Amino acid sequence: MQIEVRPGKLYFLKGKEGGRAIELVAGLRTARYRVLVVSSRATGAVKDDMDVPINSILTLTESVGANSMDPQNLMVLTDTMTKFIEHGGPSVLLIENLGLLKQKNEFPKVLQMIGYIYESVAMNRAIGLVVIDPQAWDDKELAFLGKEGSMVEEKDRLELRSLQSRNLQNHPTQNL
Repeated sequence: MQIEVRPGKLYFLKGKEGGRAIELVAGLRTARYRVLVVSSRATGAVKDDMDVPINSILTLTESVGANSMDPQNLMVLTDTMTKFIEHGGPSVLLIENLGLLKQKNEFPKVLQMIGYIYESVAMNRAIGLVVIDPQAWDDKELAFLGKEGSMVEEKDRLELRSLQSRNLQNHPTQNL
């Protein structure tokens, strides 16, 4: 199935790897979206894979450092993500591995965080991308997550055409 990515929606990308998410972020950056990547991978690896500035990457780690956050501190993490979305302008939030947050926290707390993110994404017409490994979640948990956003199967294709064409109409190229 082909799915058109639209502002104001949260998408759960099923799969073990975030390859599709990396492609989506590249396309959304081309369409002038601000990006925040929440990842457990090293900042340098995320920067290299996605070509995003270091200050657009939030690393989930128990170590203290710039642009790092403890995955057990969901309240501060949620606040940071929602403030980014509410800052203004078109934005995209990518959470690369929701399973890590589930490992470090109780599922109801993770679901509550997702609920806040969904509300912020919807109210601010942002785009939320969350990579989940379906094997790390039971059917009940996946059903609860599915109520907060659209589940995207590995075989589904995601399309950004309308976002990119709208952006070109809003920002025409000027000939000098």
